[in-house]
Amino acid sequence: MLFRFIHILGALAGQDFWATPGGGLEDDETFEHAAIRELAEETGIQVNDIGPEISRREVEFQLPDGERVISDERYFMIRIDDLPVLSRDGWTALETEVMADW
Repeated sequence: MLFRFIHILGALAGQDFWATPGGGLEDDETFEHAAIRELAEETGIQVNDIGPEISRREVEFQLPDGERVISDERYFMIRIDDLPVLSRDGWTALETEVMADW
């Protein structure tokens, strides 16, 4: 699953790109638990378990506020039985502003 981000304001103004659901780790959270939480927050899809880590990369990028970070990204295989209706209920104000399509 990919989301399309279109930035109109701020440090990333003019950028248009596709990215997976995701986000940062919370205190004492594993990458697996973060993947489950972020999937629920950004899509409304609830799962209790995820598949194996299928990819990992370290990448430097710029956040919408201009801060540059190095991210340790982990990608997991998650299978669902039925195609769900995606929910925006868990989106932050920034996500609502920049997430344009999926």
